[in-house]
Amino acid sequence: MTVARNFKMIETNGVRLRTVVEGKGPLVILLYGWPQCWYLWRHQIDPLVEAGFQVAVPDQCGFGVSDRPLAIADYNIRTLAADIAGVAPALGHDTRLTPRLFALQTQRPSPVLNAKAPHCLQQTGPASR
Repeated sequence: MTVARNFKMIETNGVRLRTVVEGKGPLVILLYGWPQCWYLWRHQIDPLVEAGFQVAVPDQCGFGVSDRPLAIADYNIRTLAADIAGVAPALGHDTRLTPRLFALQTQRPSPVLNAKAPHCLQQTGPASR
């Protein structure tokens, strides 16, 4: 079953990020690792919304229809952290986000859950050390 998603273009740190935004309540920002996109979190969005959260899942710079800066320097961790740091205020939330994100960006710590989605790898031979 395909669920229609609410996409918003969020302007932050001089770029525009296409972001899935669903629900109302305290903000949860879900991020993915390369080479994924917002779609990685498709099964977690609705349960979080049902639990009373607002969920934002931005396509980071260079992914989906988010902006794609030409300079390689624009993809460093501090710039990417600043891109994500602007999502909360753009949605009307306080800017206290994850300690790791803001350790790079500001000094506004807050509790964080650092979860990773499982990756399915096919083992092609015996495990070795």
